[in-house]
Amino acid sequence: MVELQVVCTLGPRSDTPSAWLELAQAGATAFRIPFAKETPDAQFTKAESIRQIPELANVGLFADLPGQAPRTGNSEPIE
Repeated sequence: MVELQVVCTLGPRSDTPSAWLELAQAGATAFRIPFAKETPDAQFTKAESIRQIPELANVGLFADLPGQAPRTGNSEPIE
């Protein structure tokens, strides 16, 4: 049998301890923390805050690090 994993992205509407608990109670097994929108320090603080809540001890955390941004606009042709 395949074990189902439910990953929830944390954002502005889910940025409070009560929201994290609600997501976990609804079945979230992991939280995705996007690093593209806030500073790394803010995101690390969020992860530490999540780990301080005993009810969330079994919820996984993973960081979504921003990759290279595509370049747009005028560029010199490659020869």
